[in-house]
Amino acid sequence: MTTAPRPSTATDTATALAPAHDAAPTVPDEATGRTPRVPRASPAPASHSAPEARPSSGAVASAPGTPPSAPSDVETAAAPSRAAFRAVRCGDGLDRCPWAPATPGALADHDLDWGARPTSAHGYFAALTLELVDSGLARWSQSARHDAWFLHMAGLDPARVALLDDDDVDDLLDVPELIRNRSKIEAMVRNARACEDWEVADWETLLTDAEVPPPGPPPETSRDLPDSTEASRRLALVLRASGFGLVGPVTAHRWLQRIGRAPGHVRGCFRQAPDPELTS
Repeated sequence: MTTAPRPSTATDTATALAPAHDAAPTVPDEATGRTPRVPRASPAPASHSAPEARPSSGAVASAPGTPPSAPSDVETAAAPSRAAFRAVRCGDGLDRCPWAPATPGALADHDLDWGARPTSAHGYFAALTLELVDSGLARWSQSARHDAWFLHMAGLDPARVALLDDDDVDDLLDVPELIRNRSKIEAMVRNARACEDWEVADWETLLTDAEVPPPGPPPETSRDLPDSTEASRRLALVLRASGFGLVGPVTAHRWLQRIGRAPGHVRGCFRQAPDPELTS
């Protein structure tokens, strides 16, 4: 899967967030892998204008003397809203999902992590943990906090997180960069203990047991990305039977999207190319 250079400076981030000059304005979407690494600083916010979408095709002109056909009420209402949720052309010339330019944190998550297949058991756990802590909150608003979880929770290494005790949980609740939710932090520790000795093959077996299919083609708009599926409902049950907590069908589906096992990017986004190993 092709990735873009990491936005390493405020200028680089502003360039990616800036709209292309030949695009029509749109709005960020609330649509629905991260591989472990040394925590990085979140890209510095920069002033930027709203992202803009590629212009949609215009109406076909009628023949001379022929009155134009009036669009139906459904077409009139649906056309502008669907156009707003297609891939957008950003200032760096790349087409991205409409939610990607919302914030510097969302941009970094989209370009570097979202939809990337983990290469280690550590990566599978970290990706699941990030979706657990983000569950129930405004989508993509927490992306800038992801590095803080790696920093303060033992790199999200399950073998190390499994060693945390009640005193450690109390200390984590006092860290302002984290979401102060005891049930979520305790679930992270519980989940780590359930998979601390797992290998990649164990995670793949879990997905097989849940009958998770290969990812399908990307949808046209982010509105076509579901919140949950039959596969994510089966997966939530398999995870629960394996000792995991606080992972329901919606969180399970978001995890599948994050690790590239379900469509998470829209058609036209430079990150939407499927993993050839999953689709062959």
